[in-house]
Amino acid sequence: MTDKHLSPPSSIEKNSTTGWRKTVEELTGKPVGRDSPVCGVVYLLLDVSPSMKGQKLKDAVQGAIGFGQDAVLQGYAVGIIRFSGRAAIVCKPSRDVEALPAALNQLTVEDATRIEPPLELAFKELESLPLKRAVVLFTDGQAQDQAAAVRVAGALKQARIDVITIGTEDADINFLRRIATRNDLAVATTTPRIAEAIRASVGLLSS
Repeated sequence: MTDKHLSPPSSIEKNSTTGWRKTVEELTGKPVGRDSPVCGVVYLLLDVSPSMKGQKLKDAVQGAIGFGQDAVLQGYAVGIIRFSGRAAIVCKPSRDVEALPAALNQLTVEDATRIEPPLELAFKELESLPLKRAVVLFTDGQAQDQAAAVRVAGALKQARIDVITIGTEDADINFLRRIATRNDLAVATTTPRIAEAIRASVGLLSS
């Protein structure tokens, strides 16, 4: 994705060419502009396990595109991570949402449902950024690594990275509450409302 202008919040020195600016430039691979402030960075973690095949994945992609559009309007740079038995970055954090549909429409389902890998990957990407940081995780299934996921979620919370979770009726909402920063950041939805729930989760980001 091609980055649009990113610049630090007012509490950070705007003329700095090192520190936070260098970190974000290394993260995104793009130069950081100075004229349009970004308040934070969010990674949306999307389940692509076998149960997401078909309409579910289409709905998740639709919701993710809407999420990206709304999060950018709220001042966030948006990144996407897909996960199944493993995790991988689909899009690095950016404010250019025009490239999202092409990237997301290439997603295909894979094996298993493990939550630790995407949380760990998001943590590594976000931990050094001195901005508001958040992870929004969507799943429609039962995680096979709950204990490990809870451990990594604890590290995210300790680093003051918000963890928001969204699960369908087939997910374990009690588990999702354990990894969310707070109970009110764990959202229970239904299969027909996947797109709506993912997009609406923008309202849970810190403003």
